[in-house]
Amino acid sequence: MRETSNGRSASTWSTPRAAPPANKGPLIPTSPAPRSHVNPFTLSFTEVARTVRDTGLLRRSYHFYGWFGGALVLAFAGVVTGFVLLGDSWFQC
Repeated sequence: MRETSNGRSASTWSTPRAAPPANKGPLIPTSPAPRSHVNPFTLSFTEVARTVRDTGLLRRSYHFYGWFGGALVLAFAGVVTGFVLLGDSWFQC
């Protein structure tokens, strides 16, 4: 490690960084587009999304997840039972 001019140690593998170019020009402040310039399809989607959110259609249905998970467990148990009952036969590849 070597010491830099500010007394900190720097790795010998680090490369010096170039300064950002100064010819970018002045910063121009921006503001949001007026409401009249917004696409009407975007506005209609926003209204529908707000309605769906307000009516609670995006909330999770834990009953569905419970029934679906139970069905998956039963299906897996059925497949395992089938393999055990078939045993060593030509049906098993």
